[in-house]
Amino acid sequence: MNNHRIEVWYRKGVFDPGSQGLCRDILDLGIKGVTGAEIGSIFLIKGNISPAGLKKVAQELLVDPVTQEFYSGKRALPKGAVSVEVWFKEGVTDTVGETARKGIADLGITGEFAFSTARRYLLYGKNISEKKAAAIAGRLLANEVIQTYKIEENG
Repeated sequence: MNNHRIEVWYRKGVFDPGSQGLCRDILDLGIKGVTGAEIGSIFLIKGNISPAGLKKVAQELLVDPVTQEFYSGKRALPKGAVSVEVWFKEGVTDTVGETARKGIADLGITGEFAFSTARRYLLYGKNISEKKAAAIAGRLLANEVIQTYKIEENG
């Protein structure tokens, strides 16, 4: 079975209230240095699906074409940014993933598919260390009872 990753992000210039609120929440924690953020959705599709089928799933099921765009595979981490991916732990029900799996059938795409979903947070600013990113992830972004997170830097 193949794994296919699709990331969905707001288009440049489109207001993203979640990102604005995240920056305020980080400041409320007393963590300084984060000057901007982006929040994306990750869809990991396990199954045999053609490139055309993947594009159809992304365009017709996962993306709002007016405000969002998608990336096949992992979006490149911008220079100076820190990425935090928040995934459900093994065995935790992923309701968004289950709904997306059912949506594939509605598009007329046949086969056995499994979906896993996650959030990807890009943090921008100065001196955002892995320690700061872990504090943000542990206190704001992930519920460590049911979720796990992974931090990546591009300093």
